[in-house]
Amino acid sequence: ALSMTLGKIKALPSEEVDLVDSVDRMAASDIYALVNSPGMDISSKDGYAVLSSEVADAGCDAPVRLRVLGSIGAGCENCVPLEQGTAIRVLTGAGIPAGADSVVPDEVVTCEDNYVLINEAAETGRNILPRGMDVMQGECILRAGEQITPGMTGLLAAAGHSIVPVSY
Repeated sequence: ALSMTLGKIKALPSEEVDLVDSVDRMAASDIYALVNSPGMDISSKDGYAVLSSEVADAGCDAPVRLRVLGSIGAGCENCVPLEQGTAIRVLTGAGIPAGADSVVPDEVVTCEDNYVLINEAAETGRNILPRGMDVMQGECILRAGEQITPGMTGLLAAAGHSIVPVSY
């Protein structure tokens, strides 16, 4: 009887639903990232974007003085590239300006008018979250048949999805 019953059961058809309605449903197909997340290199701390080679010898006894060119917040467009001898103020989540390869945190900086004194060296990549660190475009982030959890919806959103194919 069990064998006959199981032989007659048919899966419900899949459907596409808004991401918010997909929680506790099953992915009807493999789902791939549509975009990189983050979409660009971003700052993981409030601080100053710098060229690491210019602050390699910085310390409390020998601070490096850099002219501040401006400020960038998360989501702001920045067309001002970093120049030699300068720094750009960046807030957490802000894109890293062209030419910069490190972010010196506020905790090791002293401000003086339009200048900052960098009191600590910063190696390349310090306090920078690289483009695609969370999700790379084209990466499979959910396999068919896996349950969609609330946390997974955040990852799906970061990967560019607002509608997902689901089944029960």
